[in-house]
Amino acid sequence: MSSSGSPDTRRSSDVILVSIESIIPIIALIALGCILQKRGWFQDSFGNDLSKLIQSATPALAVLPILVN
Repeated sequence: MSSSGSPDTRRSSDVILVSIESIIPIIALIALGCILQKRGWFQDSFGNDLSKLIQSATPALAVLPILVN
């Protein structure tokens, strides 16, 4: 029996494909951010503003699943 037909090989290739599909959008967003930064779309205070938004939204997002269930 060839290795390409074994169930273990199909499972590991599925895991690799799912991993790649999960990472691609993250890499695309990072690349988009770099491109927009080089074109001057963000002000100098953008990093601080984004950090404040994330710090204030994270606790709410952590509590939301508890309230929904």
